This record gives sequence, structure tokens and C-alpha cells, in this order.
Amino acid sequence: MDIKPIDQNDLRSLRKHAKGLGRKASGHTVKSRREAEKPRRSALDGRSQRATGRTVQLNTTVRPEIKELVADARPRWGMPMCTFIENAIEQYARQLEIEEAR
Repeated sequence: MDIKPIDQNDLRSLRKHAKGLGRKASGHTVKSRREAEKPRRSALDGRSQRATGRTVQLNTTVRPEIKELVADARPRWGMPMCTFIENAIEQYARQLEIEEAR
């Protein structure tokens, strides 16, 4: 197997040739990266939340079987999870009020 030594002129010509190939390198500086980046628009810009009245976030921790039940609500009853949770809480609150009135 013959190994051919690389001449410096060969390297220069390879570099010149390679510069035109592939994707152009951008973003060498913070300024150029920021100019190249497109600002992402949020899927939740507030309009859909205000239309449904859902403007406050509620985070909670539940048992795995409850999470599974809520996740199954959409295909099973044809409603979003948030609607299912709201309905369940409202119904439970009404039930507590009825029991309290007795």
C-alpha cells in the first residue's frame, strides 16, 4: 500500500473547493445567531384561553390510575382533559353542597 504525501498546495485547493460545498456556516457570533433565529410564536397567545375562560393554571399531583382515567376521557367521552377535570370538580363540589345541606 503506497501512502502519498500531501502537498500544501493540494490542501489549499481542497479548502477552496470545500468552502463552496454543503451548508454555509452561520452563527459565528451571538449577534449573527440572533439575527438568523426566527422568533417562535407561542401556541397559547392568550386568545384561546380567554375565549374559554381558562386563564389560571392549576398544577396537581395525582395517583397513576387517576391520570390514566383523565387521559382516557378525550377518546372515551369526546372531551378535552381540562373540560373533564372541570366537570368532575364542579360535580363533586355540588355533591358536597347537597350533603352539607342535609
